[in-house]
Amino acid sequence: MDHDLGEMIAGLPPDWAGLLTDWDRSMRSRNYPETTRNKYLVAAAHVARYLARPANGPDTQALRVRP
Repeated sequence: MDHDLGEMIAGLPPDWAGLLTDWDRSMRSRNYPETTRNKYLVAAAHVARYLARPANGPDTQALRVRP
């Protein structure tokens, strides 16, 4: 089950794409199983997309602290 890192990082900001690429390389060098690497990278890509979205998006309304 080879994951396609290129598809996973498509559309991410360059800093995040580089971080995930380096992290994948590091996990490969430590002989992490393919399934573990895939799960970690998918989760990190989701976090990166969440953090990169505009701060005024519809999901942020619930996160705002109102006085």
